[in-house]
Amino acid sequence: MLEQLHNAFNAAKMNNEIADNVFVDIWQKAGFNAAINSTTAVCRGPCGAIGRVEEGRELAFNIAREVAKVANAHGIRASADAIIKNLEKTFVVHELHFTSMAQDVLNRRLTEVQAINGAIVNKAKEVGINVPYTESLFALIRVIEQTYDLQAGH
Repeated sequence: MLEQLHNAFNAAKMNNEIADNVFVDIWQKAGFNAAINSTTAVCRGPCGAIGRVEEGRELAFNIAREVAKVANAHGIRASADAIIKNLEKTFVVHELHFTSMAQDVLNRRLTEVQAINGAIVNKAKEVGINVPYTESLFALIRVIEQTYDLQAGH
C-alpha cells in the first residue's frame, strides 16, 4: 500500500520519498526549521541574508548541531551534516525567500517559535543538554513577538 501511495503521489507530480526512519527525517526537518526560521526572523531578512554572512551561517549551523545532538540523545540518529547541507542549499536556491517566521515578525504576528525552537529547548532539558544557540533565538523571538507595540516603527 505504501508503494502504491508513493507511486500515485509521484504520478501526480507530488514528488516524495519513502523514509527508512521517519523520526530521523522529522528531527532533521525540525533542526532545519529551528535554524533557518529563527535566524531569518531575528534578522528580518531572507534565507540568503543568513548565508551571505559568516556569522549568520555559523549561527544556523550551530543550531543544526544542537538539534542533532538532542535527537541523538533521544535515540534518533539525526545528522547535523545533513541539516547543514540542506541549509547551505537553501541559502542559494531560496536566497530571496522569507520564511514563515520572518514573515510573521515583519507583519507583527505571533510566530511558531514555541512549536519549533521551544520544543527543541524542552527536549534538550529532558536529557540534560544545553542548547544555548537554540535557546537564545527562542528567547529573542519571544521578546520580539511580545513587544511589537514598543518597537520602533510602531
